Amino acid sequence: MKKWFNNYKKNIQRQAQYYTDKLNNVFFRTEEYECLERKLKSFRNRKAEIIECKPYDTIISEKQSRGNFEIEYLIHCQLLIKHKGFFYTEESIQRRKSIFDNEELVDDFVVNDERHFEHNKKVRNREMKNRSNPGINYQSAATGQNNYNRSAAVEYAEKWWDSNNTAYKNFELNCTNFISQCLKAGKAPMRGYPNRSQGWWYANHNWSYSWTVAHALRWYLGTSTRGLRAKEVTEPDKLIPGDVICYDFDGNGKWQHNTIVVEIDSDNMPLVNAHTISSRKRYWSYEDSPAWTEDANYKFFNIIV
Repeated sequence: MKKWFNNYKKNIQRQAQYYTDKLNNVFFRTEEYECLERKLKSFRNRKAEIIECKPYDTIISEKQSRGNFEIEYLIHCQLLIKHKGFFYTEESIQRRKSIFDNEELVDDFVVNDERHFEHNKKVRNREMKNRSNPGINYQSAATGQNNYNRSAAVEYAEKWWDSNNTAYKNFELNCTNFISQCLKAGKAPMRGYPNRSQGWWYANHNWSYSWTVAHALRWYLGTSTRGLRAKEVTEPDKLIPGDVICYDFDGNGKWQHNTIVVEIDSDNMPLVNAHTISSRKRYWSYEDSPAWTEDANYKFFNIIV
């Protein structure tokens, strides 16, 4: 077996052990250490304990680059957490890169991390360029049942948190598209087709801005008076499974991310699922994200249809 492979596997095990043993000989860049320290501090503040971290890795590419050997891999991390007598598993999937010099590991880092959350002007402009012909009227996109099935929305969020449903277009920045799919699975009524700047809908391989753009969904939820509607609440402990949280990590009024509540912890706080960085039962505040800042703002929405 090649030495680089042994070093790669050892580093994965050290990364996993960092959550419970705080090992020092792990390749994390400074910003990732800071994120992990915020995460561990959050657990301490909640009086939650990480019992175990199980990593599952898959190498997806190998190449030589400027005298170095590089691999990209997916790491699926499962954290078994005990929180005041309640046990649950938090999961995440990262795309990472390891760099080796003479088979010695010299760097390891996240590829396309959460600092690449949606920047709405760029996303909107790209979608305008890729706009498809809406074709004939698709009636079910303008109507819908007026009963939100929370259990079905959560079931969808649990099923697809780590993969993409081929019935929908997949985006590089997929967080809002995923949340919209969850809401639709819960029978939230669509409206506005075929006007992309109106309502909330997906039909005929086309979609509204509010379906795919974090900023647009936040304002849709905050203002819609028919179809899919929501009521803003002031605190996260007012949320229940099937509700939505919107994130402005920089505190500058540009909403960059959305999650769906799938469970409530022992403190009555939300645990959420999300895409872009695939996450399951992650603590709602996202303080462990490199996108998070102390100026972060949140919007909490009860879905009411």
